[in-house]
Amino acid sequence: LGCTDATACNYDESATLDDGTCNYDCNGCTDPEACNYDADATEDDGSCIFGGSGATLFMYDSYGDGWNANTLTVAGVDYCFPDAFGDCATTDVWDIYSNEVSFDICLDTTGCVEIVYNGTGLYQAENSWAIVDASGATLASGGAESGFFGDCGQGCTDATACNYDESATL
Repeated sequence: LGCTDATACNYDESATLDDGTCNYDCNGCTDPEACNYDADATEDDGSCIFGGSGATLFMYDSYGDGWNANTLTVAGVDYCFPDAFGDCATTDVWDIYSNEVSFDICLDTTGCVEIVYNGTGLYQAENSWAIVDASGATLASGGAESGFFGDCGQGCTDATACNYDESATL
């Protein structure tokens, strides 16, 4: 059972019987000038990013069994490295299948990009990540830790210090 209409957003090629759930309102960025343009979107959801650039997020697991319920949030979007069965919430599946998963992402690099490591699972010492731009340059990387890159307003925020920077926010 599923949607058998190939023109629907939720088309299921494995479905043999249509269950009436076909959806034709495909939300996403419909502007081809945006770095996160979605050719399949029929309804613009306001998510278009201009002035940004495409990048690749690599998530690594030294054991090869996924991130064991740990996740990474990049610019407000959550990513996970699932176990061998596609589950991102398990901590008890140790089937080795891959040491790496990657995602094509779109980032507004004109400002500050925050990367948050969410250590809510187990075996965090096995986890690491990297964000690489289209030229192959590493923009940010880390282990089981959070980070920032871009124009993040970093500097001294202690007004009593001799190197105080009133424009600093971090």
